[in-house]
Amino acid sequence: MKKTLIGGIILLVLTLGAGAVVYAAEEDGILNFGQMLPHMQQKHPDMTTEQLNEMYKSCHGTGGAEKSSNFQSMQGMMGI
Repeated sequence: MKKTLIGGIILLVLTLGAGAVVYAAEEDGILNFGQMLPHMQQKHPDMTTEQLNEMYKSCHGTGGAEKSSNFQSMQGMMGI
């Protein structure tokens, strides 16, 4: 019983710690078009770089220079 409780606490601490690191990394860096391009090309292989750039600009508004007023993170979209 004692080992299970200690193991559960350790697992919880590690999980929360890893989640905090991922969240902090996401908040610090703003992804720009150059960073997103490989992912976008993988998801939309039939689109040209120009088309992907226009799609990125329509979603983010500023071309990645700063967060735009219409940008909403995935967390915001899910109500988290």
